[in-house]
Amino acid sequence: PFDEALRRGLFSMYFRLGVMRGGMPLMIVRQEAVQNHLGLRLDQASRVREIVAAQDQFNKDFWSHPSADPAQMRKTFREHLDVALKSLADVLEPAQLQRLNQIVLQRQGFWALGTSEVADQFVITSSERSAIYNLQEDAFRRPPGHRDEGPSPDERIRQILTPPQQATWQQMLGEPTDLGKWGHPPRWPRSKKPPKTPR
Repeated sequence: PFDEALRRGLFSMYFRLGVMRGGMPLMIVRQEAVQNHLGLRLDQASRVREIVAAQDQFNKDFWSHPSADPAQMRKTFREHLDVALKSLADVLEPAQLQRLNQIVLQRQGFWALGTSEVADQFVITSSERSAIYNLQEDAFRRPPGHRDEGPSPDERIRQILTPPQQATWQQMLGEPTDLGKWGHPPRWPRSKKPPKTPR
């Protein structure tokens, strides 16, 4: 983690591939505190648990039996995740789904501005996108626990946005909460050895 070249390469890989991008709603909505905050009915909470459990099982099977074709793996994962997110959207009422998305953005913070799904809503220019990406990369490359004097990465990225863009961002975040945390990890055993790649 302290090798700068390695951290730069990892950031670029994670950011550009985005294999897991979009799965955070399922990680957050599994929390009982979030479900209570959203005001889920008993039938909604039960259905949410089923959707989350099904995705967890898929993740377990998916990573235990990797394909030799990375492109096909991304396609399969993305398709299954899209179905799970569509099922979640069907269970939640519009206001509940909107609030969940706000909590997700609060959890992601300034990292969300680097995704096209969010950035496109701001009409961010190519130079702004590049500046945001560079700040995110710098933040990712810092050693764990490292603290810089001066503005935080979040504050520095906000300075890139115009006042109208900042207002749009605040509206997308909604009322602040402390609920945007990772949910509990899936309750299935993890092998200490990496799965063997099929020959």
